[in-house]
Amino acid sequence: MIRIQTVMKYFSVLAFAALLFACSSPSVRICMEQIDAEEATGNFAEATRLIDFYIAENDLSPVAVYELNVRKDIMDVTYE
Repeated sequence: MIRIQTVMKYFSVLAFAALLFACSSPSVRICMEQIDAEEATGNFAEATRLIDFYIAENDLSPVAVYELNVRKDIMDVTYE
């Protein structure tokens, strides 16, 4: 029979690992220069993906989010 102490040790280790994983920041941060570079090379799908990540990662004003979404829409029209 598995002892309760052993189960608690495993649970504690798993809970700690899950907490570390959930609280860790992403290793790569998206910057506007990356978005600009992708757009300049015509890689609109990647630029759009990066804009989505940029919006999700940063605490932007509603106006900034709107402007980035307009930029995505313009790239979508250009891409078609």
